[in-house]
Amino acid sequence: MVLCSREAELVHEDAVRKWRMEGKSFMEADTLLVEAVETGQLPLWGYGAIGYRVMSMDGENAVVANYMFLPNATPETTGLGLYSEMNHDVPSLMLSGMKSAHLMFAQTPFEGAWK
Repeated sequence: MVLCSREAELVHEDAVRKWRMEGKSFMEADTLLVEAVETGQLPLWGYGAIGYRVMSMDGENAVVANYMFLPNATPETTGLGLYSEMNHDVPSLMLSGMKSAHLMFAQTPFEGAWK
């Protein structure tokens, strides 16, 4: 998996890499990252920070996931629907009400050199 973000968020990427090297799955590492931010073990992302991940769960068929961090945002404060309830082709909110809340944009196929 390729993780790309601002230099200020490298501490988050380093934590994910460490957990992946310990044998954790992508989803397990992502859950640990959210828990570490929520409990203050890792710093909060900056409000409005934008990031993306180029990722593939099967080693093929990579997608680009784009997101913007909106700590503590909720549908009521943003007017956005929850990701779990929405068509994933429109921007929607993930982790509502948490420090790790973020706006998730539609994933798009990755059209670059993957291997």
